[in-house]
Amino acid sequence: MQKSLTQLFFTKTGKSATKWEQYLSIYEVELGPYLVRGAPVSILEIGVQNGGSLELWGDYLPAGSRIIGIDIDPKVGELTFANPLISAHVQDATDAAGIDDLLQHQDFDIIVDDGSHLCSHVKQSFDILFGRLKPGGKYIIEDLHTSYFDTFEGGYLEPGSSIEWIKSLGDALNLDYFQADPRLDAPTRERMRALNAAIGRVSMYDSVAVIEKLRSEKTRPYRRLCAGETSSVVPMTDWLYGTSLEGLQTVMFGFPAARVADGLLARKLHAANHEIVELKLALERANRELSELKDERSS
Repeated sequence: MQKSLTQLFFTKTGKSATKWEQYLSIYEVELGPYLVRGAPVSILEIGVQNGGSLELWGDYLPAGSRIIGIDIDPKVGELTFANPLISAHVQDATDAAGIDDLLQHQDFDIIVDDGSHLCSHVKQSFDILFGRLKPGGKYIIEDLHTSYFDTFEGGYLEPGSSIEWIKSLGDALNLDYFQADPRLDAPTRERMRALNAAIGRVSMYDSVAVIEKLRSEKTRPYRRLCAGETSSVVPMTDWLYGTSLEGLQTVMFGFPAARVADGLLARKLHAANHEIVELKLALERANRELSELKDERSS
């Protein structure tokens, strides 16, 4: 029977590891689906220390999982592991060229940032490594409480702090609904568009954020869905008639709902055509009256 991460942590021998108590349940929620599938996964962890967390992942994740740790401490290069699928390397996560040399074409199901926690490093590491996250993968950032400390380049509502940057990922997630805003320049919108196409979820826990990658790139805004036939409280016409033609093209109706919408739009079109005819007749009458008035004045 699979042991829980909590059980594995508190019965662990070998290399030491430290985690905040809330992290164990967070990881059980976020990594649980990988255990259910049972297929080997790949994980990259920034921040190795003594190597205990790498061993913990090896015990917890499905058999055959590949676990790589990177750290700037030279002593990390001397660590050895009984599990041949676990390795630790001396590498700075903010060094893009070094990362490319080390990892080559490798990508990962899970990336964990438990590195320096400096706000600038958190963002730099994400910019370098998020592209190596597999579709549907999870990028997990630990110890975000440090982004409230000035010693980690942070502070409450401090521009550039890790927390404020993660909030901006939430903005990117909802970019399709932005109205025109002079504060949003073209380069910023372009960066947000790239994130909007790639990110499926941003979840916040106490001191932990999880950024989940979409399984396939998003190429268009999500559509509004409409189902059912009866609207006795809020009539379908309330939003249907106020939606532009362009907006209607993004709505997906269930078959019964489509029949109702077709009927409503047909009646609306018929009424509009009738109104156009009436307006034309009124215009013709007004033109005749104007012509008669001109004739009277000229005589």
